[in-house]
Amino acid sequence: MNKNIGLVSLFASALLFSAACSSDDKVGGEGDTVDAANPTVDAMGGGDTVDAAPTPDSAPAPDATPSALDCVGAALPTVVANPPITVAGDVQEVTLSGAGALTDETHIGLHNIVDDTVIVEGDFTGTFSLVDPTNSATPLDAYIKATVSGHVDTYIFPGTALSENIDNAPLLMLSNSVFGFLPTFSGVPAIAGTGTFTTAVVDCNNDPIAGAVLTISPDMGTVQYGDASGLPNTAGGTETLAAGVVYIFNVPPGEYTISVDVGGTAMRSNTVKSFANGVSTIQIVP
Repeated sequence: MNKNIGLVSLFASALLFSAACSSDDKVGGEGDTVDAANPTVDAMGGGDTVDAAPTPDSAPAPDATPSALDCVGAALPTVVANPPITVAGDVQEVTLSGAGALTDETHIGLHNIVDDTVIVEGDFTGTFSLVDPTNSATPLDAYIKATVSGHVDTYIFPGTALSENIDNAPLLMLSNSVFGFLPTFSGVPAIAGTGTFTTAVVDCNNDPIAGAVLTISPDMGTVQYGDASGLPNTAGGTETLAAGVVYIFNVPPGEYTISVDVGGTAMRSNTVKSFANGVSTIQIVP
C-alpha cells in the first residue's frame, strides 16, 4: 500500500495550476532550470602515463534488473497491523496567484466507497488528522473528500484499500477560478454537472509509468493523456508519457471502473466515483 496517496493529489492539482498559469518554471525550486548533469573529467596531471587497465576475465552476466512491475498480482494485506488507521497531512490551496497554506476551515472526511457513508470527518485548518473510530482490523475501502467555500470539491481514491497509516498527505484544493481555466488549456469544453478524473499510473516503486493505456467502464467522458510533463496534451495521444498522467473530462456522476494495461500487463482495477463539479484524483497501482 502506498503511504503517499496525498502526493498524487498534490501532483495532479499542481499540474492543473501550472496549466492555468502557463508556467515555464522547471523543477528545482524558485523557478530555476535544472541543468543536465555533465561533469567534466580533468586530465591527469604530472605527465604520468597510465597503464591500460587489464582486461578482466569474463564473468557471468548479472541477473536482470527486477522489473518495476514485478509486484503485479501480489497479495494485498488482509489485516491492519496497527489499528486504528490514521490519515493525516497538510491542507493547501491553488489559486491563480500561486499555491500556499489554506487558512479557511476545510471539511474533510473519510468515506466508504461502497455506499459513501462517513467513517470519520471533521473541520480542519492548516493540517488534518482522521482517525478511524471503528478501530477496524480489516483494510478500509475508502476515499477522502474535502470541501471548502470558493474551491472545487476534491476526492482522493487510493490505489488499494487502506491497510496502514498515511501521515504525509498534502491535500491541495483548487480554487474555482483555477478550475475555470481547465477547458481552455485542455481543449475540452466543460459540461456542467459532470466530474473530472485526474489519474496517476505508478509502478511498484511508486514511479510514473509511460506506455499505459487506460479504459473506463462504463465508457463515459473524454479521455486525454497528459504530455511528458503531465499537462493535458491537446496534441492527442493513446498512452501515458513519462509523467504517467491521464485526464478524463466530463464524467457524469456515478460509479466507474478504471483499468490500465501496460504492454500487455494489467494493473489493478479501481472502483471510483465521479461527483458533479468535483475533481476525483485516482492512483492506479500494479
